[in-house]
Amino acid sequence: MSRAADVYDLRVEVVRLARDLGADELRCLLWIGRRLAAGQRSYGSLDLAHDGRDFVLEASEELLDAIAYTAMGALRRLDRGPEGRNG
Repeated sequence: MSRAADVYDLRVEVVRLARDLGADELRCLLWIGRRLAAGQRSYGSLDLAHDGRDFVLEASEELLDAIAYTAMGALRRLDRGPEGRNG
């Protein structure tokens, strides 16, 4: 099968999957898709067979960043007092 046929089949499968999803699941899927599209615009098409990055390490670093940002945001809310904790 050609690469174009593979891509077509994957698109058909995504559409079939999307038919069973609710609005919020679709919003999540769109958000992920938009992030992938932004990455493609910035870095080119993803080619897992030739991409030498360590995705587990990169994901770990991103998760650590997210934990740090969450702690920073929580501390900022706590510093604002009781009214800052609700908003």
